[in-house]
Amino acid sequence: MDEESLSWKIFHSLWILISFLPFFGGLAFIWIGLRVNEQKWKIEGIIYLIPFFFMLIYNKDIETIILIPIFVWIFCIIRAFIVSGEYLRKLKEKNRAKAVKEVSNPININHNQANHLSFAENSSNKITFNHNNQQQEINESNKIDFKDVKEEVDIPIINIEKATIEDLTKLPGITTTLAEEIISIRKRNKIYSVNDLKSIKLNPEQIDSLTRYVQFSKKAKHSNPRRLDI
Repeated sequence: MDEESLSWKIFHSLWILISFLPFFGGLAFIWIGLRVNEQKWKIEGIIYLIPFFFMLIYNKDIETIILIPIFVWIFCIIRAFIVSGEYLRKLKEKNRAKAVKEVSNPININHNQANHLSFAENSSNKITFNHNNQQQEINESNKIDFKDVKEEVDIPIINIEKATIEDLTKLPGITTTLAEEIISIRKRNKIYSVNDLKSIKLNPEQIDSLTRYVQFSKKAKHSNPRRLDI
């Protein structure tokens, strides 16, 4: 199912219906927390369940105490709609990371063979992979000669002023969430260097990727004021 299709978004938003269960809405947050391994949602779901269990234990003046779980339940429903967009983004990233992992070693090279693989980046921003060993048996019936095998991967230079989210996610280490944050900053101010992205937590790989493959905005040159000699 296409991740950009409306049916995919609706299907993966059905968890919101769980939040409508009286006093058990917190189970919805626990479920999505487990789904994308997000600790904060697991904790939030447990917090929503606490008032209900407290109401069961403390049965004195039940008419007054029940108002608290009802208020928490309503708040839980509202929160479910608020975080639904973020959950879909994290789910997309998880699915893409899983897909990359599945195709990262398509010919099933073992660790000893993989150690002989090398790559180098040249001035034209092309990464060349090379294997200098002789023939190695990959499967029982197939042998692949890596002696002259090379693959070039083009990494384009991205103009930060015109870049789309899709353009940015083509760069190594740049996720969809990070690309959206960069675009959001660009809408407010021009981005002259990686230093203008201090509000975003960037790891070394992402900083290197942005430095190498992104063309930032140029600062306007102000001419010196005219001076009159008397």
